[in-house]
Amino acid sequence: MPIPPIDNPYAEYQGNQIVTDFLWGGKIPEGENGRQQLIGWLLEHEQYNALTWMSMKSEITSCFNLNGEKVQNLAYWLKDSPPVERLVLIWQEIGDEGAIAIASALKVNSALKILDLTGNNIGKEGAKALSSALDKNETLTSLNLSSNKIGATGTSELVPGLKKSTTLLALDLSKNRVGDDGAAEVESLLKENHTLRTLELRENKITEVGATSLAFGLKGNNALAKLDLGENQIGDDGATALASVFKVNQKLAELILWYNDIGEDGVTALASGLKGNRTVTMLDLDFNELDLNDLSDETEKALQEIAAILQHNVVRMCKPEARLYLNLCLRQAAKVDEFEYCSDISKRIVTQLTYHDPDLVAELWEKMYAIFPPADNGQ
Repeated sequence: MPIPPIDNPYAEYQGNQIVTDFLWGGKIPEGENGRQQLIGWLLEHEQYNALTWMSMKSEITSCFNLNGEKVQNLAYWLKDSPPVERLVLIWQEIGDEGAIAIASALKVNSALKILDLTGNNIGKEGAKALSSALDKNETLTSLNLSSNKIGATGTSELVPGLKKSTTLLALDLSKNRVGDDGAAEVESLLKENHTLRTLELRENKITEVGATSLAFGLKGNNALAKLDLGENQIGDDGATALASVFKVNQKLAELILWYNDIGEDGVTALASGLKGNRTVTMLDLDFNELDLNDLSDETEKALQEIAAILQHNVVRMCKPEARLYLNLCLRQAAKVDEFEYCSDISKRIVTQLTYHDPDLVAELWEKMYAIFPPADNGQ
C-alpha cells in the first residue's frame, strides 16, 4: 500500500495508532473524529506533504480543534494550493490573528472555492485582512462569516475587497451586528459589485433605515438573486422601501423577510411593488405582525396578489415541458385558498425550480402530485 511522504521523520507519534497506521500504512481513518485527530497531528508537526497526500486520497473539508499554531500551519499549507476546494473552520475561535493568517493564504491560493469561518470571533482587523485577500484571490466563490464580531466598522473594512472580487457568488454576514451603518456600507457594495448572487444578513439589528439603504443599493444592482434579511427590525417602513425595488430591479428572485415586525401596511406595500415584476419567485413573510385569522380585506387581497404574482413568475421561469405540467397542477390548485398555496408551495418548493436542476425539478413534480393531483388531460 502506498505511504505518505514524511517531512519530519522525528516527530513523536508513538502510542498514536491512528497516526502510526497513516504514516506506515497509508490508512486514512473513516470516522470524522479519527480524521480530525490525524489532521490535527499533521498540522501540529508540520507534515505538509503528508497532508497534501491525504487530501489527494480522501477529500479534506474541515479542520477542528485548531489552536494558534495549527492555524498558522494550516495557512502555510494552503499557500501551496493543495487540492482542497471546500474548507469548514467553524466555531474555532481563531480570532483576528487566525483570520489574518488565512487571508494571507487566500492571496496566493488558487484552489479553494468555499470557505466557512462561522463563529470565529473575527473582528475589524480580520475583516480588513480578508478584504485585502478578496482583492487578489481569483477562485473563491463562497465566504461564510456569520456569527463573528465584524460589526459596522468591520463591514466598512470588508466592502472594498468585496467590490473588487470578480469570483465571489455567495456571502453570509449574518449575526455580526452590522446594523444600519453597516447596511449603508453594503449599499455601496451592491451598487458596484456585479458578481455576487446571494447575500445573507440575518439577525443584524437592521431597521427601516438600513433597509432603505439596501433598497437604494438593489436599485443599482443587476446581479443579486437572493437577499436574506430575516430576524431584523425593518418594520412596515422598511418593507415599503424594499417594495420600491421590485419595479426597478429585474434580477432579484428571493427575498427573505421573516421575523421583521412587518404588519398589514408592509404587506400591502409589497403587493403593490410586485405588480409587473417578472423575477421574484420567493417572498418569505413568516413570523411577522400578521394575524392570519383577523386580516383586513385589503391585506387578504394583497396576500392573494402576492401569491398570484409568485405563481406567474414561477410558471414563466420553468422550462417549457415543466410549464405545461405545472399549469395542470395550478388548475387544480385554484380550488384552494391562494395564500395557503403561496405559503405551502412557494416557500418550500418553488426555490428549487429557479435553478433548473433536473433532479430537483423531478422532486418538485412528486411533491406537486402529492399536494395537488393533476387535472385530467381531457379537461
